[in-house]
Formats: sequence, structure tokens, C-alpha cells
Amino acid sequence: MRLILLLLGALLLFNVSAGGLLAKQALPKVEVSNKGQLTITAKNDVKYQDWSSTMLTGKARLVLHIASKKSANDINLEAMQAVTDAKLDPHYFQTTTIVNGSDSVWGTAKFIRKLLEERTLQEPDARFVLDNRGRVRKAWDLQTGDSAILIVDANNQLLWHKEGKLDVLDIEGILEIIRAEITRLTKASGTS
Repeated sequence: MRLILLLLGALLLFNVSAGGLLAKQALPKVEVSNKGQLTITAKNDVKYQDWSSTMLTGKARLVLHIASKKSANDINLEAMQAVTDAKLDPHYFQTTTIVNGSDSVWGTAKFIRKLLEERTLQEPDARFVLDNRGRVRKAWDLQTGDSAILIVDANNQLLWHKEGKLDVLDIEGILEIIRAEITRLTKASGTS
């Protein structure tokens, strides 16, 4: 079974060539200064700070990039729930959700901000980024109006990428890739 999953993971790596992103290369550097990463203050409020793709280091990460539309948000709910249900060690793994605020339905910006602020307070181990100018989508050459999932290692090297809905095999594959990276990080830290 393990061999099958490893082969599946290897086959899934072919997905990383879409959109100009290449496996085992760092994600193209991009900075978001209009809104940016949501953080929790000492007073339990949410504030925004500049965000850079260079911050995607130190842990294995699943990066969810979505258009600021309900239809895009719903595309990979099953995949995100599977990652949550896997209860991956937050010392070695983190999700980062980047919402493309420039790709939204007119008049929904305030609602989207409020929703992201609530989720930031509910999920303090996750990271949320609001990209009002669509810089990440452009830098990473992602499709508009869609959902993309990227898996990066602790050095911000792309391990896997797919745009659109993940199927059951994709979900099993990303969990295997993430677990392998967590195992590698655990061994490297000497805490295995």
C-alpha cells in the first residue's frame, strides 16, 4: 500500500508544471501590502500586516489560493476538511489561505474582510492573507475565479500544485506528501 501511495505521489508531481510553477523550485517572490496577512493583536483584535511569499518557510505548508467568491471557496472544502481531520502537527505544518480580493463580486469586499477576520480568530494556527490587488495570482500565474492548492516544503520549494477541484486521489496524495515532509522535518530536528 505504501508503494502505491508513493507512486501516486510521484504521479501527482506532474501537476506542478501548470501555470508556470515548477517542482522543487521556490515559489516566485511576491509581496502583498494592500491589506496582507491577518494577525491577532494582544487585545484579541485582527490587524493587517504586509505579507511576502518568503514567509512560507520553516514548515510544510498547504497554500490555498482562492478567488473572493463563494463558488471558488466551495471548490476544495472536502480537501481542506481532510487536512483538518488529519490533525497534522502544527509545529511542522501550517495552512495559508490567500484570498484574491481583486477577483470578487462587486460589493462583497467588506463581507469578505469580516469573514476572514472571524476565521483568523477561530483558527489562530492557520494563516490568512487578503490580496486586494491580485498580486499573488499574477506572480504565480494562477487562473482567475478559481481555487488552487499548492504544497510547499519548509524551504518554500514547491512540491505539488493543482488548480480546480481536487479529487479523492489528489486529496490522498497531498496528505501523503505533507506527512512525508513532516517526517523529514521531524527527523531533521532530532525529535522523531
